[in-house]
Amino acid sequence: MKNFAVFIAVALLHLAVLPYAAAVTKQTVVFRGRSGNLTAEVPEDLVPLLEDNRVSIERALQDNNVSQSELNNISSTICNQYDAIHIDFLYSKLLNGILDVSGLVDRVIPNSQAQQSVWAQSLISSNRPEKYKVAGGGLNMGMTVFGFNVLEGLTGPLGMKKLSLGPVFLPTLTLDARVCGFVVPMDFGLAFSMFDTSAIGPVSRALDPVSFNFLTIGGDVRYAFFNGKRSHVTASGGAGIYYTKSGLGIDGDSAQVSIDFSTLTAFLSAQASYKFHVLVPFLGARFMLSRSDVNWNVHANWNKILDAENSSLIRDAVRYHILPSTMAGSGTSHIWENPKLDIYGGLGFEFGAFYLTTGLCYDPFSTVFSGSLSTRLVF
Repeated sequence: MKNFAVFIAVALLHLAVLPYAAAVTKQTVVFRGRSGNLTAEVPEDLVPLLEDNRVSIERALQDNNVSQSELNNISSTICNQYDAIHIDFLYSKLLNGILDVSGLVDRVIPNSQAQQSVWAQSLISSNRPEKYKVAGGGLNMGMTVFGFNVLEGLTGPLGMKKLSLGPVFLPTLTLDARVCGFVVPMDFGLAFSMFDTSAIGPVSRALDPVSFNFLTIGGDVRYAFFNGKRSHVTASGGAGIYYTKSGLGIDGDSAQVSIDFSTLTAFLSAQASYKFHVLVPFLGARFMLSRSDVNWNVHANWNKILDAENSSLIRDAVRYHILPSTMAGSGTSHIWENPKLDIYGGLGFEFGAFYLTTGLCYDPFSTVFSGSLSTRLVF
């Protein structure tokens, strides 16, 4: 009986503590109203957002002559809705989600760029002298495979539907060209690519409600430090740079998110190839460093995010910019933060002036797979 009484006492203690443990952590923020200071007890998570919008909040409070009791009702409703949806750090998770998505794009884009100018021959003029090639170009089709599960960390805090995205296959379509260095054993390459997922039905449906686009331009130079005319083995080292402007959008009922990126990628490469009749197997590696600038914008429907569509007080919070309908920010990924290593190889086929190149690539740092298929005319 005594043990039973102890059990009941412990159970009651847990029940008494549970509501307080589950309650959102609050912090008091002071604003300047028309008649003096006003205080608002809000979720601690929102304090950085309120401080960023302090000027517009205080202007709205003063213009509308908001009283302390009205502000108390608004802040209390916000806290209650935070408790109701069981998210203690909604705004923080939103920022972390944007950072995670930005980091993913920072890993994927350079790897997709790297597939845009892969040639089987380690030097365009590495054929036998009687088949000396000067210049060529054509169409390069690439595919980069990656997981998009990080989007769940972004759509969850915004009250949007859960995304069950498996591996995403991001296609690229590139025009590229290469010209030899004539008397010097080197060649120069240029590449241009653009892509928009919303323009391709199957890709658009697979990514819905996400859209993605990018435009890339860049080039490289390669120098053959071994060019065996008799052995038909060629080894070259190279360097290049690519610039990409890209954007990602999420269009949901509760929020619309847009993230714009500009990525500059520099790389060093080494490649070896062997010419055997019409076949050209090749193997190479590429070390890349990237710098990305990101700007993000969120248009939020707070009534839906906080599951309070009929709450006039949440609408007032939006009207007074306590819960801003638009949030924005920016960030930079510095060049040494995310190094990348591409190990690639494949097989080329040469039929006179027509070249066909197939290749696969893997980045062990970012765990990103890529592949390419190129058709070119070389003269």
